[in-house]
Amino acid sequence: MHRSIIGQVRRSDTGDPLPQCTVSITMESSSPIQIATNDQGFFAIEPGSFGNFSATSTGWGEPIPCQGVLDESGVEIVIYVNPINSSESPSVYPNPSASDFYIGFDVVNSISDVSLSIFSLANERVFHRERTSVSPGCYRAPLSGEAFYWDGFNEDGQRAASGQYIGLLRIGDSVELLNLALIRGMEKD
Repeated sequence: MHRSIIGQVRRSDTGDPLPQCTVSITMESSSPIQIATNDQGFFAIEPGSFGNFSATSTGWGEPIPCQGVLDESGVEIVIYVNPINSSESPSVYPNPSASDFYIGFDVVNSISDVSLSIFSLANERVFHRERTSVSPGCYRAPLSGEAFYWDGFNEDGQRAASGQYIGLLRIGDSVELLNLALIRGMEKD
């Protein structure tokens, strides 16, 4: 990784790698450098200079640009790509999970308020988040300001128990029910 930018291009809704995309890296005050991802969506490039950079991709969907700083030790990044004109069902990734979840959604047509509540099967609310005035778009990437993130802890800060949970996702006037499976003990040591 020495002096290089390495990374992977992934779908924001499923986390799947995107092979054969073109990655464009622009170093501060330089022309873009382009490279194709391999069959697993990985890329590596040594741009020849250090400093601030931006990265994006083409070839599938709408990329979420990322920025960073390249120094002597190198840097590792992930470029997430949203599906184009997505109005698919909300996504829960990973599901089942041993610890945490990203809940992706789309806002179509107009600015909407969005909220997510997660309940145990005993009807106890364990999680709640709201966002107001969300612009139309795809919010599925596991990044701040994109998909909702539940860390697997309840509102009292305790680890939620293994089991099935029901997510209630409100987007404007519409409501979606989601099934989440939390399976403790699957964690890697």
